[in-house]
Amino acid sequence: MREKLPVLIMVFNRPELTKKVFEQIKKYKPTRLYVASDGPRKNNIDDLELNIKVKKIFESINWKCKIYKSFSKQNLGIKKRTVKSFKWFFSKEEKGIIFEDDCLPHQDFFKYCEILLEKYKDNEKILMINGNNFQDGKKRGSYSYYFSEYYSTYGWAGWKRTLKNYDENMKSWPKWKKSNSWMKFKDKMFNKEFSYWCEIFNKTYKGEIKTWDYQFMLLLWQNNQVVITPNSNLTSHIGLGVNATNSNSRKPGVPLQQINFPLKHPKKIVVNEKADRYSFLFMPYQGIFLYFPFNIISFLYRQFKKLIGTY
Repeated sequence: MREKLPVLIMVFNRPELTKKVFEQIKKYKPTRLYVASDGPRKNNIDDLELNIKVKKIFESINWKCKIYKSFSKQNLGIKKRTVKSFKWFFSKEEKGIIFEDDCLPHQDFFKYCEILLEKYKDNEKILMINGNNFQDGKKRGSYSYYFSEYYSTYGWAGWKRTLKNYDENMKSWPKWKKSNSWMKFKDKMFNKEFSYWCEIFNKTYKGEIKTWDYQFMLLLWQNNQVVITPNSNLTSHIGLGVNATNSNSRKPGVPLQQINFPLKHPKKIVVNEKADRYSFLFMPYQGIFLYFPFNIISFLYRQFKKLIGTY
Protein backbone atom coordinates (compact mmCIF):
# COMPACT_ATOMS: atom_id res chain seq x y z
CA MET A 1 0.00 0.00 0.00
CA ARG A 2 1.36 3.42 -0.99
CA GLU A 3 2.09 5.98 1.69
CA LYS A 4 -0.29 8.96 1.74
CA LEU A 5 1.35 12.07 0.35
CA PRO A 6 1.79 15.24 2.43
CA VAL A 7 -0.44 18.08 1.26
CA LEU A 8 0.12 21.84 1.30
CA ILE A 9 -2.87 24.16 1.01
CA MET A 10 -2.38 27.92 0.72
CA VAL A 11 -5.27 30.05 1.97
CA PHE A 12 -6.23 33.64 2.71
CA ASN A 13 -9.75 35.13 2.84
CA ARG A 14 -12.15 32.82 0.99
CA PRO A 15 -13.71 30.42 3.51
CA GLU A 16 -16.36 28.98 1.19
CA LEU A 17 -13.84 27.98 -1.46
CA THR A 18 -11.41 26.75 1.18
CA LYS A 19 -14.12 24.49 2.66
CA LYS A 20 -14.77 22.88 -0.74
CA VAL A 21 -11.10 22.11 -1.31
CA PHE A 22 -10.60 20.94 2.26
CA GLU A 23 -13.53 18.51 1.94
CA GLN A 24 -11.64 16.70 -0.81
CA ILE A 25 -8.43 16.70 1.23
CA LYS A 26 -10.36 15.24 4.17
CA LYS A 27 -11.54 12.36 1.98
CA TYR A 28 -7.93 11.60 1.08
CA LYS A 29 -6.82 11.77 4.74
CA PRO A 30 -3.14 12.73 4.40
CA THR A 31 -1.06 11.93 7.46
CA ARG A 32 0.67 15.33 7.20
CA LEU A 33 -1.14 18.53 6.27
CA TYR A 34 0.52 21.92 5.82
CA VAL A 35 -1.60 25.06 5.96
CA ALA A 36 -0.08 28.38 4.91
CA SER A 37 -2.03 31.62 5.21
CA ASP A 38 -1.26 35.20 4.32
CA GLY A 39 -2.22 37.84 6.87
CA PRO A 40 -5.05 40.37 6.45
CA ARG A 41 -4.33 43.54 4.55
CA LYS A 42 -3.78 46.62 6.69
CA ASN A 43 -6.99 48.29 7.92
CA ASN A 44 -9.13 45.74 6.07
CA ILE A 45 -11.78 44.50 8.53
CA ASP A 46 -13.28 42.08 6.00
CA ASP A 47 -9.91 40.44 5.50
CA LEU A 48 -9.46 40.07 9.25
CA GLU A 49 -12.85 38.43 9.77
CA LEU A 50 -12.61 36.16 6.72
CA ASN A 51 -9.05 35.16 7.55
CA ILE A 52 -10.18 34.04 11.02
CA LYS A 53 -13.00 31.99 9.46
CA VAL A 54 -10.56 30.33 7.06
CA LYS A 55 -8.18 29.33 9.85
CA LYS A 56 -11.02 27.81 11.89
CA ILE A 57 -11.78 25.40 9.05
CA PHE A 58 -8.63 23.47 9.89
CA GLU A 59 -9.71 22.82 13.44
CA SER A 60 -11.96 20.02 12.15
CA ILE A 61 -9.29 17.36 11.56
CA ASN A 62 -11.15 14.10 12.17
CA TRP A 63 -8.48 11.59 11.13
CA LYS A 64 -4.98 10.75 12.28
CA CYS A 65 -2.99 13.65 10.89
CA LYS A 66 -0.12 15.88 11.89
CA ILE A 67 -0.96 19.47 10.96
CA TYR A 68 1.65 22.17 10.43
CA LYS A 69 0.71 25.85 10.22
CA SER A 70 2.49 28.89 8.82
CA PHE A 71 0.31 31.96 9.37
CA SER A 72 1.60 35.42 8.47
CA LYS A 73 0.63 38.19 10.87
CA GLN A 74 0.99 40.82 8.16
CA ASN A 75 -0.04 40.70 4.52
CA LEU A 76 2.91 39.63 2.39
CA GLY A 77 1.08 39.58 -0.93
CA ILE A 78 0.50 36.61 -3.20
CA LYS A 79 4.02 36.36 -4.62
CA LYS A 80 6.00 36.57 -1.38
CA ARG A 81 3.57 34.44 0.65
CA THR A 82 3.33 31.71 -2.01
CA VAL A 83 7.09 31.41 -2.50
CA LYS A 84 7.57 31.35 1.28
CA SER A 85 4.98 28.55 1.51
CA PHE A 86 6.71 26.42 -1.13
CA LYS A 87 10.09 26.78 0.55
CA TRP A 88 8.61 25.95 3.96
CA PHE A 89 6.84 22.84 2.66
CA PHE A 90 9.78 21.44 0.72
CA SER A 91 12.21 22.18 3.54
CA LYS A 92 10.31 19.49 5.46
CA GLU A 93 9.14 17.12 2.71
CA GLU A 94 10.80 15.32 -0.21
CA LYS A 95 7.60 15.32 -2.27
CA GLY A 96 3.97 16.31 -2.01
CA ILE A 97 0.81 17.88 -3.41
CA ILE A 98 0.17 21.64 -3.54
CA PHE A 99 -3.20 23.40 -3.66
CA GLU A 100 -4.34 26.97 -3.50
CA ASP A 101 -7.68 27.63 -1.84
CA ASP A 102 -9.48 27.57 -5.19
CA CYS A 103 -7.98 24.42 -6.71
CA LEU A 104 -10.57 21.66 -6.41
CA PRO A 105 -9.20 18.12 -6.94
CA HIS A 106 -10.92 14.94 -8.10
CA GLN A 107 -10.15 12.09 -5.69
CA ASP A 108 -8.29 10.30 -8.49
CA PHE A 109 -5.77 13.14 -8.48
CA PHE A 110 -4.26 11.92 -5.21
CA LYS A 111 -3.63 8.37 -6.43
CA TYR A 112 -2.35 9.71 -9.77
CA CYS A 113 0.19 11.83 -7.88
CA GLU A 114 1.23 8.96 -5.61
CA ILE A 115 2.03 6.78 -8.61
CA LEU A 116 3.84 9.38 -10.69
CA LEU A 117 5.84 10.99 -7.90
CA GLU A 118 7.23 7.55 -7.15
CA LYS A 119 7.76 6.54 -10.78
CA TYR A 120 9.71 9.67 -11.72
CA LYS A 121 11.35 10.46 -8.39
CA ASP A 122 14.86 10.03 -9.82
CA ASN A 123 14.19 11.48 -13.25
CA GLU A 124 15.15 15.16 -13.18
CA LYS A 125 13.80 15.64 -16.68
CA ILE A 126 10.38 15.84 -15.01
CA LEU A 127 9.91 19.14 -13.17
CA MET A 128 6.42 18.56 -11.78
CA ILE A 129 3.03 16.92 -12.28
CA ASN A 130 0.03 18.91 -13.53
CA GLY A 131 -3.54 18.30 -12.45
CA ASN A 132 -5.19 20.33 -15.20
CA ASN A 133 -6.06 19.32 -18.73
CA PHE A 134 -7.10 22.12 -21.12
CA GLN A 135 -7.49 20.10 -24.31
CA ASP A 136 -11.29 20.29 -24.52
CA GLY A 137 -11.73 16.53 -24.58
CA LYS A 138 -9.00 15.87 -27.14
CA LYS A 139 -6.91 12.93 -25.94
CA ARG A 140 -3.22 13.42 -26.62
CA GLY A 141 -1.74 10.02 -27.34
CA SER A 142 -2.95 6.63 -26.17
CA TYR A 143 -1.68 6.89 -22.61
CA SER A 144 -3.03 8.24 -19.31
CA TYR A 145 -0.90 11.37 -19.57
CA TYR A 146 1.44 13.18 -21.91
CA PHE A 147 4.53 15.37 -21.57
CA SER A 148 4.27 19.12 -21.93
CA GLU A 149 6.35 22.27 -21.73
CA TYR A 150 3.40 24.18 -20.28
CA TYR A 151 3.10 24.18 -16.51
CA SER A 152 -0.30 24.64 -14.81
CA THR A 153 -0.75 26.19 -11.37
CA TYR A 154 -4.19 24.84 -10.50
CA GLY A 155 -3.23 21.93 -8.26
CA TRP A 156 0.08 20.15 -8.85
CA ALA A 157 2.64 17.85 -7.27
CA GLY A 158 6.40 17.94 -7.10
CA TRP A 159 9.59 17.03 -5.32
CA LYS A 160 12.05 18.99 -3.21
CA ARG A 161 14.18 19.18 -6.37
CA THR A 162 11.36 21.05 -8.16
CA LEU A 163 12.48 24.20 -6.37
CA LYS A 164 16.20 23.59 -6.87
CA ASN A 165 16.69 26.23 -9.58
CA TYR A 166 13.59 28.32 -8.90
CA ASP A 167 14.33 32.07 -8.86
CA GLU A 168 11.44 34.31 -7.90
CA ASN A 169 13.32 37.36 -9.28
CA MET A 170 14.21 35.78 -12.65
CA LYS A 171 17.77 37.16 -12.51
CA SER A 172 18.87 34.90 -15.39
CA TRP A 173 16.25 36.16 -17.86
CA PRO A 174 18.14 39.16 -19.41
CA LYS A 175 21.04 36.93 -20.40
CA TRP A 176 19.03 33.84 -21.32
CA LYS A 177 16.67 35.69 -23.66
CA LYS A 178 19.67 36.26 -25.94
CA SER A 179 20.72 32.61 -25.90
CA ASN A 180 20.46 29.97 -28.62
CA SER A 181 18.41 27.85 -26.19
CA TRP A 182 15.65 30.46 -26.11
CA MET A 183 15.82 30.88 -29.89
CA LYS A 184 15.09 27.15 -30.25
CA PHE A 185 11.70 27.77 -28.65
CA LYS A 186 11.03 30.40 -31.30
CA ASP A 187 11.39 27.70 -33.98
CA LYS A 188 8.57 25.59 -32.57
CA MET A 189 6.29 28.29 -31.17
CA PHE A 190 3.88 30.48 -33.11
CA ASN A 191 5.40 33.93 -33.71
CA LYS A 192 2.82 35.59 -31.47
CA GLU A 193 3.32 32.91 -28.86
CA PHE A 194 7.05 33.63 -28.70
CA SER A 195 6.41 37.39 -28.53
CA TYR A 196 3.81 36.83 -25.83
CA TRP A 197 6.28 35.03 -23.57
CA CYS A 198 9.05 37.56 -24.20
CA GLU A 199 6.67 40.27 -22.99
CA ILE A 200 5.47 38.24 -20.01
CA PHE A 201 9.00 37.45 -18.86
CA ASN A 202 10.16 41.05 -19.37
CA LYS A 203 7.28 42.41 -17.28
CA THR A 204 7.72 39.79 -14.57
CA TYR A 205 11.46 40.44 -14.39
CA LYS A 206 10.81 44.20 -14.04
CA GLY A 207 8.21 43.61 -11.33
CA GLU A 208 5.34 44.95 -13.43
CA ILE A 209 3.67 41.54 -13.08
CA LYS A 210 3.76 40.52 -9.43
CA THR A 211 3.35 36.78 -9.48
CA TRP A 212 5.23 33.55 -8.74
CA ASP A 213 4.15 31.15 -11.50
CA TYR A 214 5.77 32.57 -14.64
CA GLN A 215 9.07 31.93 -12.89
CA PHE A 216 8.30 28.21 -13.01
CA MET A 217 7.71 28.44 -16.75
CA LEU A 218 11.10 30.07 -17.24
CA LEU A 219 12.73 27.45 -15.00
CA LEU A 220 11.08 24.67 -17.00
CA TRP A 221 12.31 25.98 -20.34
CA GLN A 222 15.78 27.04 -19.24
CA ASN A 223 16.57 23.61 -17.85
CA ASN A 224 15.07 21.67 -20.78
CA GLN A 225 12.54 19.96 -18.52
CA VAL A 226 8.95 18.84 -18.98
CA VAL A 227 5.82 18.44 -16.90
CA ILE A 228 3.30 15.62 -16.84
CA THR A 229 -0.24 16.49 -17.92
CA PRO A 230 -3.15 14.07 -17.46
CA ASN A 231 -5.45 13.13 -20.32
CA SER A 232 -8.34 13.69 -17.89
CA ASN A 233 -8.92 16.95 -16.03
CA LEU A 234 -8.14 16.12 -12.39
CA THR A 235 -8.17 19.61 -10.84
CA SER A 236 -10.40 22.59 -11.46
CA HIS A 237 -9.91 26.29 -10.80
CA ILE A 238 -13.11 27.26 -8.96
CA GLY A 239 -11.97 30.70 -7.79
CA LEU A 240 -12.45 32.78 -10.93
CA GLY A 241 -14.53 35.92 -10.58
CA VAL A 242 -15.38 37.70 -7.36
CA ASN A 243 -12.41 38.00 -4.94
CA ALA A 244 -10.03 36.29 -7.37
CA THR A 245 -6.49 37.58 -6.95
CA ASN A 246 -5.29 37.55 -10.55
CA SER A 247 -8.38 37.19 -12.72
CA ASN A 248 -11.59 39.06 -13.55
CA SER A 249 -13.01 36.16 -15.52
CA ARG A 250 -16.27 34.61 -14.38
CA LYS A 251 -15.93 31.52 -16.53
CA PRO A 252 -16.01 28.41 -14.31
CA GLY A 253 -13.13 25.97 -14.16
CA VAL A 254 -12.96 22.94 -16.43
CA PRO A 255 -15.20 20.14 -15.05
CA LEU A 256 -13.47 17.38 -13.13
CA GLN A 257 -13.05 13.94 -14.70
CA GLN A 258 -11.94 10.56 -13.43
CA ILE A 259 -8.84 8.84 -14.73
CA ASN A 260 -8.62 5.09 -15.29
CA PHE A 261 -6.28 2.92 -13.23
CA PRO A 262 -3.88 1.30 -13.66
CA LEU A 263 -2.26 4.21 -15.44
CA LYS A 264 -0.93 3.62 -18.95
CA HIS A 265 2.56 5.12 -19.05
CA PRO A 266 4.20 6.54 -22.20
CA LYS A 267 7.26 4.59 -23.23
CA LYS A 268 9.30 7.71 -24.07
CA ILE A 269 9.49 11.26 -22.75
CA VAL A 270 8.51 13.28 -25.81
CA VAL A 271 6.73 16.65 -25.67
CA ASN A 272 3.33 16.73 -27.34
CA GLU A 273 3.86 19.91 -29.37
CA LYS A 274 0.34 19.83 -30.81
CA ALA A 275 -1.15 19.89 -27.31
CA ASP A 276 1.11 22.76 -26.25
CA ARG A 277 0.20 24.92 -29.24
CA TYR A 278 -3.46 24.24 -28.48
CA SER A 279 -2.96 25.29 -24.84
CA PHE A 280 -1.52 28.59 -25.98
CA LEU A 281 -4.26 29.32 -28.50
CA PHE A 282 -7.14 28.41 -26.23
CA MET A 283 -7.14 27.63 -22.50
CA PRO A 284 -5.41 28.75 -20.39
CA TYR A 285 -3.57 31.46 -22.36
CA GLN A 286 -6.23 32.31 -24.98
CA GLY A 287 -3.63 33.38 -27.51
CA ILE A 288 -6.30 33.21 -30.20
CA PHE A 289 -7.28 36.72 -29.14
CA LEU A 290 -3.95 38.02 -30.44
CA TYR A 291 -5.05 37.20 -33.98
CA PHE A 292 -7.47 38.97 -36.35
CA PRO A 293 -10.45 39.18 -36.05
CA PHE A 294 -10.45 37.92 -32.46
CA ASN A 295 -8.10 40.71 -31.35
CA ILE A 296 -10.64 43.30 -32.54
CA ILE A 297 -13.48 41.48 -30.79
CA SER A 298 -11.42 41.28 -27.60
CA PHE A 299 -10.56 44.99 -27.75
CA LEU A 300 -14.20 46.02 -28.26
CA TYR A 301 -15.31 43.71 -25.44
CA ARG A 302 -12.80 45.24 -23.01
CA GLN A 303 -13.86 48.75 -23.97
CA PHE A 304 -17.49 47.83 -23.42
CA LYS A 305 -16.71 46.36 -19.99
CA LYS A 306 -14.83 49.53 -19.05
CA LEU A 307 -17.75 51.63 -20.21
CA ILE A 308 -20.21 49.82 -17.95
CA GLY A 309 -17.67 49.68 -15.11
CA THR A 310 -17.18 45.92 -14.80
CA TYR A 311 -13.66 45.55 -16.17
